[in-house]
Amino acid sequence: MTSADDLAARHHETLDRALEAIRERAYWSAYDENLKAYGADGPATGNAAFESYLGTSFPLPGHPGAGEPTGGERSPYGLDLGVTYPHPSAD
Repeated sequence: MTSADDLAARHHETLDRALEAIRERAYWSAYDENLKAYGADGPATGNAAFESYLGTSFPLPGHPGAGEPTGGERSPYGLDLGVTYPHPSAD
């Protein structure tokens, strides 16, 4: 399982740049908004990845799930995602 410290270390440059943008009150995005930056197949590849999660149980390795999965997520764009997540016990 990846710890918060591991994630912070791995993504420290991105996090530092985000904090800089906040301090400067400037626009910044970690991802290019021009679809051409992702190659000719980028949009189709991204859409295929998105659609592969629809109606499935979202993988959360190391997450302590038990019992019935929880879900019912709906996109703000009106699409029923059908994605469920492991439901941990209160213990």
